[in-house]
Amino acid sequence: QNVVNVAADQRVTIVEPTLLMAEATPSGIRPWTLDISTDSMLPYVVGVSAATTPGFALSDGRVIPLAYDAVLEASLMANSPFSPQNVGSLDAVGCKYGQFNFPQTPLLNGVTLWTSAVTIDPASPAWVRNIVGPFAIHF
Repeated sequence: QNVVNVAADQRVTIVEPTLLMAEATPSGIRPWTLDISTDSMLPYVVGVSAATTPGFALSDGRVIPLAYDAVLEASLMANSPFSPQNVGSLDAVGCKYGQFNFPQTPLLNGVTLWTSAVTIDPASPAWVRNIVGPFAIHF
């Protein structure tokens, strides 16, 4: 990250954006918290993919670290089976709480999926203010 307009003798606390995930419940629900305090009230998108590469290259050189695959498509659908809260707006302090809904099936044992989130801001390069992740989801 670049910090601008900060004099050498100033103390600055930098809080990294996070996407925290709790352990899955027996029913397959895995709560998550998106916390980007600098992006209060901005729209966000949370995606899930089976891989992190190749990601989506943005015009400013940044990369959204999710591969385009069927898992990502399903996670970005309206009323996504993975997360009903995959698209929305952060609250006044830059947080959003949601959950992933993954089926409890032996077919997923040993599988790793990846999640990442972005905040949308028309004033930012490529309309993306922050990219959070990728974070592994292990089954």
